[in-house]
Parts: sequence; structure tokens; C-alpha cells
Amino acid sequence: MKKAFLLVAILCLTPVLEAGFVQIDCDFGPQNGSIVIDGQQVELVELYKSQDAPYEVGISGITDEDPDLGLIKTVTNDNGQTWTAYSLTLGGDATFVSASSDLLPVADVSSNYVRFSDGTVKPGETLTMSFIVNVPVIGNFKFCLTQLAIPEPASMFLLGLGGLGFLGLKR
Repeated sequence: MKKAFLLVAILCLTPVLEAGFVQIDCDFGPQNGSIVIDGQQVELVELYKSQDAPYEVGISGITDEDPDLGLIKTVTNDNGQTWTAYSLTLGGDATFVSASSDLLPVADVSSNYVRFSDGTVKPGETLTMSFIVNVPVIGNFKFCLTQLAIPEPASMFLLGLGGLGFLGLKR
């Protein structure tokens, strides 16, 4: 009886395991990154080197029935500044369903924007964010994840003060 139940359970779950995303590709642009795919879960592993400019990660692929894609994004602060916020913006037809993070709590979330803040990510630390994205198409899909790390105000103040010092030296 137990063996029959187990066989029925496996046969019933097999279509579920095959449903969803057939193929997923990522283009990290100038940032260093890699992708790990495990069924419906995709992990983006990145080093954030930029000082101030947002950068994009293009995500594309093929889906069949389940439009929800789970993303885990780990990004290591490799730019020498402490971050107090991190924002993500979706471009394309995809929308955020939910979001969470380990070092920065969710401050604001909408269908195409998530902002994490009220914490710190020091140089060398890794921020892990989890979110679900809905891709409302069957077949080929493509969306863009634009991201920006926001340095702490004290760092910005010190950078500005240093810039003023250089201006004073020129005169």
C-alpha cells in the first residue's frame, strides 16, 4: 500500500516539476556575475564594483505554464563604500510579487520597483535578496533588472569634502 501511494505521488508531481521555465539566460553587462538555475529558482551571484551608476541585468528565456520565477540575488559590496539602501527596478512585462532581504529590510515595493533600506552593507559583505517575479507570458520572455546601491550619507559627505579640498588646492 505504501509503495503504491509513493508511486502515485511521484507520478502526480512529475508534471509539476516539468512545468514552468524551460530556459533562462542572463546578461550581466559590465558587472561580474554568474547564474545558478535550480528548477523554478534562479540565483544571481554578483560583485558590485560601480561607484554610483545603476547597472542592468538582462534576463530572458522560455516559460510554459507557471509565470512566477523565484530569484535569489546575492551581491557582494566590492566598491569600498558602506551601503544604506539598494534598489531594484524591473523593465519589461515582468512584475514583482514579493521581496525580502537579509541585511536591508524592504522599505518600498511596487509592481516594478523594490527598495531595501534601514540597514548597512559594509565593504566585503554580501547582501542576499529574495524575490518572486511574475512573467505573464507563455513562450519567450525578456525583462531587465536595473539595480543601484546607495552609499551612506557620511561617505557622500566625505567625498564632497575631499572634492572641495582639491578645488582649494588648485587655486
